[in-house]
Amino acid sequence: MADSLRGLVAESLALLRWEVPAAFDRLGAKLAGLPVHFEVGAEAFGLDATLRLVAPPVAPRVVLRTDRPTVQALLDGHLDLRRALLDDRLYLLGTLHDLRRLLGALDVYLHGAVRAPGFETLRRRWGELA
Repeated sequence: MADSLRGLVAESLALLRWEVPAAFDRLGAKLAGLPVHFEVGAEAFGLDATLRLVAPPVAPRVVLRTDRPTVQALLDGHLDLRRALLDDRLYLLGTLHDLRRLLGALDVYLHGAVRAPGFETLRRRWGELA
């Protein structure tokens, strides 16, 4: 069992790969060759080309910053990506092209997550961390 955001994200990616492989493949296609640095509260991590979590990249092309309550609201469906950006609850840094790729990937992830039966348990565990 994961006790951190990084651990839960790793579990969720494995779950997505197993339960909704088409979404996992689309996610990989969107993020191929795009080093991303994620900061959620005090946690920071990167995502490599195989969708494995790694140490934050030294030279990320995209940076995403947010907090745990925002992630929880996105996962619960109480907030969409557009509103999170407009309300300054989600901060992104990168070129327009790379940001579009990342937002597309986040959309694929969220849509895949709601189709993965096992994701509900992870969402509840995330709520306990938030």
